Amino acid sequence: MELSSASEVKNTILPALITWFNDVPQTSLVRSVEVWIECMAKRRGEPASFTFDSAEEITDMGRKYATWAEEFEDIGFQKGSEKGKAEGRAEGRAEGQLSALRGVLTHLLHKRFGDLPEAAVQRIAAATQADLEQWCQRSLDAPGLDAVFHSEAASA
Repeated sequence: MELSSASEVKNTILPALITWFNDVPQTSLVRSVEVWIECMAKRRGEPASFTFDSAEEITDMGRKYATWAEEFEDIGFQKGSEKGKAEGRAEGRAEGQLSALRGVLTHLLHKRFGDLPEAAVQRIAAATQADLEQWCQRSLDAPGLDAVFHSEAASA
């Protein structure tokens, strides 16, 4: 039923269930199916109760549930889209912070030591945030550019 169109549910599935339930009365099974249909309706935001006794409700199924499978797919798509947007924003912020840190370090090193060699520029461009933060710290009191990038020289 979840993967069927509303017209298929209304015209084929529900009549077949009603016929079967009339031929083989199983009160607990009927109630379970009714509860299941109600749960699907609630997930769609339609809290109306459902019973097999109501022919009007069965007829109305076509109007209420245009295509259940499509709606459940839309719900999944919306949740995935929201999650993707949130992850994208977080990634963008992180990349922006990393870019800003690279710019600060490059500017600071240029002020202290003059034009930077291409190897230093490339190293900054490829560095992780942890490396950049460490190099910023070292650049404050390093005697030279080598001391900024090499831990042995900085600790000596």
